[in-house]
Amino acid sequence: AQGKVVAFLDADLSHTPEVLPELYELAAQGNIAFGSRYLGNTTFEADFAHRMGTYILNFWSRLWLNTGIYDHTNGYIAVKKEMLDTILSYGQQKKLNPFDHILYGITVAAISKKLNLPRVERKATYNKRKHGETKLPFWWGLKVVLDDLLYVLRVRSTLR
Repeated sequence: AQGKVVAFLDADLSHTPEVLPELYELAAQGNIAFGSRYLGNTTFEADFAHRMGTYILNFWSRLWLNTGIYDHTNGYIAVKKEMLDTILSYGQQKKLNPFDHILYGITVAAISKKLNLPRVERKATYNKRKHGETKLPFWWGLKVVLDDLLYVLRVRSTLR
């Protein structure tokens, strides 16, 4: 990425681009801005299995990582490029590359907490995908959740 602020969002428009200007502003002010499906009465359109897996993994992440973030698994994030570089560099030292995992927000949130980088969350609607099919069939999605439950413990142990 070459810009001053980097943003991540799903290309299938499940993350509403209307939130992007606010996330950008928060990032430009020096925050790591997370879009959250778990703040207030936020729309989260997904099947029951997806919502349950996400809920369990986010509860687990909050319990063990204590990042102050409610939605570690959304992946709708905006951050200054220099802050992202700092996170990636520290992660490389600790062998924790956020982008080795589908749910990279877990690692971004945990490393940013360790480095005392400011984190904020804003409501971000999550809509059913507008285009294409999910790349995560049920059994693969279950495997991702189970693997990342263990990954959260590894991240906690590594960053202590």
